[in-house]
Amino acid sequence: MTQTILLGKIEKYVTDKISVNEVALKDYVSTENLLPNKAGLSLAAKLPQTGKVTRFKKGDVLVSNIRPYFKKIWYANRDGGASNDVLVFRPLDNRVVRDYLYYVLKNDDFFNFSTASS
Repeated sequence: MTQTILLGKIEKYVTDKISVNEVALKDYVSTENLLPNKAGLSLAAKLPQTGKVTRFKKGDVLVSNIRPYFKKIWYANRDGGASNDVLVFRPLDNRVVRDYLYYVLKNDDFFNFSTASS
């Protein structure tokens, strides 16, 4: 028998903010530099001029929340900052393996659900 577990029971949305001045270009993630079809991340063209971005940590999962059918997702291999158009997911505690959370979110079922409910 398969048990369904709600995503909110194993992860949390990260809402911690940092100044964009604390983020290097190579460590900035936006919907523009997340690659479609789960292909990862490219270098951002530029940083925002001012403001705050969401702080992410190595091992977090970042997903574009604009046009989910593009399937833009990245498993962070370093710390950095993300635009407000990128959702940052982190396991609730050490009982959830970070790789597992990434593979759950990378699954087409997640993107299909996101597309249908957007």
